[in-house]
Formats: sequence, structure tokens, C-alpha cells
Amino acid sequence: MADIATPINPAIATSGQLQDALYAFVLAYGIPAMDGANIYHANQNRMSLPDGLEEYATIYIMSPVRHGTAVEKLIPGEGEAADRLSITSLFEYLVQIDFFSEDTRARQRAMTVANVGRSSIGPQFFRQYGVSLLYVDDPRDMAFVGDAQQYVQRWMLTLRVTMPEITTVEFPGFEEAEISRLENVDVHHPPTEE
Repeated sequence: MADIATPINPAIATSGQLQDALYAFVLAYGIPAMDGANIYHANQNRMSLPDGLEEYATIYIMSPVRHGTAVEKLIPGEGEAADRLSITSLFEYLVQIDFFSEDTRARQRAMTVANVGRSSIGPQFFRQYGVSLLYVDDPRDMAFVGDAQQYVQRWMLTLRVTMPEITTVEFPGFEEAEISRLENVDVHHPPTEE
């Protein structure tokens, strides 16, 4: 059985890198400013949202779409270390951000994030995280009646971002080959006439 490539770092880069970038963006530009403890990554197990009508925001990374073909790069091993193959794919993510409040601050935050995201500041901000901000959809009013039978202001917007996903695997190879028999194919296996 031949050696196959074994993973070295199969973890998806977005597990921390993209979440950190989004959290920092909402914290910096969700104006009027809000407490960083009230910014949540949505749809997580064993996590509850604040009781009552507190102000908070949720960030939900969804719908990855691959763009193009994976790019492979051979990284030669040093000494006894095996060669490695780096595989890079570009993915686009839809990111839903929801702002909640009792009053107009949810709308103000959504509008500010959308406005900054569509300016030159947004892409520059994300660049430091290795993320490209493509564009931001218009904020939408998604108000609802909460448990206290009061309106909860919910404003939602969607960001489109891209980032590379990189996986590195060991790349089996050899430096020497032992040949037991060498044949001239044309001499030892001449073409047959039909």
C-alpha cells in the first residue's frame, strides 16, 4: 500500500481569524458604542442571549462558497523532515450581523456598520486579519415582539467577505529509486500490426 498524504494542520482558518475580525469590526464601528460582552457569535451550543431587552449584537458566519481552483505549493522538508504540500482555496462567506435594542440604537449601529463597510475604511480594517471585505447589503428592519410583550428593535445586515483556507499535508516522496530492470520499450515490446 502506498503512502498517502497525512494532514499537518487540517483546522479551518475561520474558526478564529474571521470571527476575531468580525467581532473587532462590530465593536469598533457599531456606533453608538456597545459593551464588547454583548457581542455574540450566533448559533452556538450552551450559550444564552441576555435576558430582557438589553442591547446586544449577534454575528453569524454562514454559506461558504469556493471561488476558483485550489492552489498547491510544495514546501521542501529540511533534513529528515518530509516535504509538505500547502493547499489554498479562496472562500466567500456571507456574514449576518443583527443589532438588538429597545430604541433606535440598533438601527444606528446597523447603518454605521453598513456605511463604514462600504467606504475605504472597511476593507482596510479587515486586511490586517487576512480577510477581504467585498461589500455590505442594506440594513433591514426585523423588529419583533419579545417575551415582555414589548417591541424589540432588530436591524440585520449581511457582509460578504473572502479569505483563503489553507491546509498543509505531508507529501510522500523519494530521493532515490532502485531499478531492477530497464527496458527499451520499442525493442522489447514492438507495436503489433493488425
